[in-house]
Amino acid sequence: MRDARRASRNGLPQSADLFVGRDDELSAVSGMLARPQTRLVTLTGPPGIGKTRLAVACAAAYAERSGCAAVVFVDLAQVRDPALVMAELSQAVGVELRGGRDLIGQLAAAVGNEERLVVLDNCEHLLAAAPDVGQVLAACPRLRVLATSRERLRLSAEQEFPVPPLAMPASADVADLGGLAANPSVALLLDRARRTSPGFDLTPANAPLLASACVRLEGLPLAIELAAARLKVLTPGELVSRLGSRMEVLAGSTRDVPARQRALRSAIAWSYDLLDPRERALFRRLSVFAGGWTLADAASVCGVPADEVLAVVESLLEKSLIRRLPGDEETAEFSMLESLREFAAEQLASRAEAEEARARHAAHYAALAAQFEAAIGLLEERAWVLRAGRHHADLRAALDHCLGGGQVARALSLAAALGWYHYTRGDLGHGQALVDAVLPLATGKDQPAGHGDDATAGGLDGVLIVGGILAWATGTQAGPRTCCSRRSSAARNVTMCAARRSRAPFSGTLPGPAASGMPLLTGISGRRRASARGATRRAWPGRGTTLACSPGIAVTWITPPVCSGRACGTSVNSTIRGRWHGRHGGLAPR
Repeated sequence: MRDARRASRNGLPQSADLFVGRDDELSAVSGMLARPQTRLVTLTGPPGIGKTRLAVACAAAYAERSGCAAVVFVDLAQVRDPALVMAELSQAVGVELRGGRDLIGQLAAAVGNEERLVVLDNCEHLLAAAPDVGQVLAACPRLRVLATSRERLRLSAEQEFPVPPLAMPASADVADLGGLAANPSVALLLDRARRTSPGFDLTPANAPLLASACVRLEGLPLAIELAAARLKVLTPGELVSRLGSRMEVLAGSTRDVPARQRALRSAIAWSYDLLDPRERALFRRLSVFAGGWTLADAASVCGVPADEVLAVVESLLEKSLIRRLPGDEETAEFSMLESLREFAAEQLASRAEAEEARARHAAHYAALAAQFEAAIGLLEERAWVLRAGRHHADLRAALDHCLGGGQVARALSLAAALGWYHYTRGDLGHGQALVDAVLPLATGKDQPAGHGDDATAGGLDGVLIVGGILAWATGTQAGPRTCCSRRSSAARNVTMCAARRSRAPFSGTLPGPAASGMPLLTGISGRRRASARGATRRAWPGRGTTLACSPGIAVTWITPPVCSGRACGTSVNSTIRGRWHGRHGGLAPR
């Protein structure tokens, strides 16, 4: 921690608050400013990330270390005309302007070869003035500029420093109160809470809640400070429960801060208002994503032409309104901070395009789910399981949308894919719960026999297959038997095992609990190739696996996962004994 009140000299703004949790960033930026070749450093980041506070602390450290007394701070938040930036800078460095002369020339003559550091705060809305800043730097060889902006100035002398969120606590940190109190996010929360509640302290009872609040707020300093102010009225538990609607909760009443910093919504609106119409539209529509997304996902879901999406996404990235996720070297993925996503969702909900965006999102991920399900048992399955894991939140959001809107075919396709995903993770209970939630849509008691189109019927086949596997793996048979009996009444018996319905009919039994003489796995979908019509169509419970099919038809069979409640691995292939392209009308023994 540093006491920001020590940074009050040299024209830098004063603050009564401690500067908390930025030791690493302070060291890094100070190191950049100390290099002789450094002329311009720009601190970038989303609204509320703490760029101004870090810039002031870095400027104070620079003045203290170098002995430079000529450190000035220029707040550009209220300046609306880029042409006035040089006038503001001139006034800050004490240049008496004379009419009829070039401002940049006057600045260069006044500053000369003197060592100076100028902090230009809030440059994002005045980027047209950036070339003037470049000319001043060229004319004043010992002048350094430390700028804050939500996007870089794009000058050749510029070095960008993206300001990260504060470090957040891990779940294991909760047990150590001393270590938790030292975590930057928690330290900031505690310090700001004590401003209005001096007796507020970290205890074993509230430690998990405060840690959860910091994680929910994603280490965003402004959000943490506004949340801390609410702890005078709310308990930590009440605060955490209200963070689902953070825009309403995270609003303050401090009078001596800029209006845009008194509420999280205002801080984000400042950036949103600077976007052009195309950028605003994409920013709003991106809020339908629950997790990471690619350029192709954005084009499909947000209705942006493929040849335009790159430029608009790049612009939002430059403006710190989205972020690129680390880790994937083949396909770039992006996401939003949750605070930005909630604001964007508010903007989307206020427009007629909201339902269309959600429908496009559901359609996109239903198609992705169908591709994932089709890959089960094939060589590309592992890659699809990993992809499904990355997009799990969006697959689930699409499923919820389809369930709410009665979109049966898409809901079934999504549920089948998610069921397989949970099976591969050894998370059998969640997979079974999804199947149980979706099946009533298509197998209700009041549904007429044979009702539904081919997409719905095919989707139901897929759900029953994975539902049977999950039930077999967990030893639950009442659900599968009920589903099978309903489908039998419609004369469309559905196989409840892992053979792909698009490949081959088969008969067989899978190892699992006995069914008291009642078939656990029965029948086959009606949508089959003509060459498969003569296959055996019955399977009886018992020990071992027996499959029979027509020659040339691929068969996949699965043995139960051995996980004892733990994840069974990342691939269904880890539980697959083999695939057989029959040439003799039968299956070789295991």
